[in-house]
Amino acid sequence: MSQRIRQPASLRDRSNLLGVTPPSSGRSSPFSSSSYAAPKGHRYADDLEGQNDEALEGLSAKVKLLKEITIGIGNEVRESAVQLSNMVRAVFWSPG
Repeated sequence: MSQRIRQPASLRDRSNLLGVTPPSSGRSSPFSSSSYAAPKGHRYADDLEGQNDEALEGLSAKVKLLKEITIGIGNEVRESAVQLSNMVRAVFWSPG
């Protein structure tokens, strides 16, 4: 049975082997032409910024939900206070 030899990641990564390919080479690539000019650290920062944006959207949704819940609780407390007040008046002001 033949076994496939695993190559180190540095040998599988085209950019390490061939260097940066200029965008005018005519080569098809899934990456935009701006990614060729940017250093690797910049691309990592863009990834982190994207993750931060996603986390921010998630937190914004949670804050909105908590705000709606808080407003609902406040409305319920006010309505309950009015009902309790009406019950107290009915009990103490009723003839009997």
